[in-house]
Amino acid sequence: MFGGDEVSAIVVDLGTSSIKAGWAGEDTPRCVLPAWYGHVPDSEDGDSRTPGLDSDAQMGETAEGAEEEPTLDGPTVRRLPKRSQVVNGRRLLYGDNALSRPHVHGKPVAVSSLFAPDGTARIADTDASEGLWWHLYANCMFAHPEHHPLLVSERLVADLSAGMAARESLTELLFEKLRVPALYAAKAPVLTAFAVGRPTALVLDVGAKETTATAVHDGFALHKSLQSSSLAGDALTSILRFRFERRTPPTILRPIWSLQADFKGEADPSMCEYALAKLAEDAKISACAVSESALSATGVPDTPLALAGVSAAVVGGLGVSGPAGLAMHELPFRQGNVDMTAERFELAELLLQPNPKLGCSYAHSDEISVPAAPPGSVMNGGPSRSAAVQGYPLPNNARALTELVTAAIAASDPDIRRELYSGIVLSGGCSLFPGLAERLQAELALAVPQMLSLKVKVLTGTTSAERQHASWIGGSILGSLGSFQQLWMSRAEYEEEGPSSIHRKCP
Repeated sequence: MFGGDEVSAIVVDLGTSSIKAGWAGEDTPRCVLPAWYGHVPDSEDGDSRTPGLDSDAQMGETAEGAEEEPTLDGPTVRRLPKRSQVVNGRRLLYGDNALSRPHVHGKPVAVSSLFAPDGTARIADTDASEGLWWHLYANCMFAHPEHHPLLVSERLVADLSAGMAARESLTELLFEKLRVPALYAAKAPVLTAFAVGRPTALVLDVGAKETTATAVHDGFALHKSLQSSSLAGDALTSILRFRFERRTPPTILRPIWSLQADFKGEADPSMCEYALAKLAEDAKISACAVSESALSATGVPDTPLALAGVSAAVVGGLGVSGPAGLAMHELPFRQGNVDMTAERFELAELLLQPNPKLGCSYAHSDEISVPAAPPGSVMNGGPSRSAAVQGYPLPNNARALTELVTAAIAASDPDIRRELYSGIVLSGGCSLFPGLAERLQAELALAVPQMLSLKVKVLTGTTSAERQHASWIGGSILGSLGSFQQLWMSRAEYEEEGPSSIHRKCP
């Protein structure tokens, strides 16, 4: 059914922060959606059980009940009948545009994550998950789910039983609700290794919810090697917001929609929290980098070069302004400039050196400099060093990247450790800090005993998109191979054996 090289498979990467989707064989995903959804109370009449498609979404041939309409080229296309977005009294909203509006029909929009906060990759709301899949097919891929096999990536979790249950639940949803013709579920670390052409590698994924290190050998992820840390992108964003609030005076962030002239009423607290987190995340991405050398307890790099900047190439890519040693970030919608001098290097340093007292020696220092705002703008909040006494509140299970890598390799078989050290793949959205790959290479070279004579090599994509979407790119490569087509789990196999057969077909 799916033989040959011309297989129009769809590849979906289920990340904890974003969901990537596109066609197998392409270089980058067609769409990237946040792994969050909005919901607002609604009592619309109609089908209140099936979320999904708008009435004007072209989907090719569909089941009975579809309406035929002529096209400009002559042949007819079939359109799916209208499906309500109202499920169990809630209107579901997806995408960045939908999550930027605090009200729908005068009602406040609440924002929730698709995944449960327990780290088991379990879907928190099955109705919202099904609605997201319909939205992805109808409004992003413009394809019918019954006409294309689906390759989906999945996270590797420490709890095997919980991971298997989440896998079976996803399989049942895709075959029963969307009626996909064939499915393959691949481990995200395996796909990341394939993206750089390595069947055996140590995949270090610095994502949003957690940072994981997993050994991959001959295309199989070694579960016993899995190491994780809760210090990842979302944790760094929360830490930055904490520092903003503890300054003297504090830095005040306001959602962009609350500053618009036509904004009226009250927004849901979850919508406010989501919008403020996005503002802090923008400041983190644009202003922060990794120092060339380790930071001392004062937060000052050991080398004079790193005091003025990481390097010319790195500083050129940062959205900061100011004299050497000072950094500022301009908030959107005329909210002023915020001083990022301390956090410029210290925030990303926590990934390599999770020290909550980093920079605390500045708390009673007379050397705290107050940067001047650019002409025509104002400063929002006090100097970044004024929050030094607060330090950096770290989450539980905060581990350094070097510790994760060495522990994952130590938990692997001795025969492959040398190959793992020579193929450490750095991926994930939080791995895009300028200078992180070079610093990690240097730190790992020092952590490996010299007597072992091991060659340490950190591999990254040539572009930031390749590093951020590495798992999806690996799935795109895998799904387009002619030799892979015999591995699909077909609908007939699902109907004969049930959702548990996914473990046999997709080990």
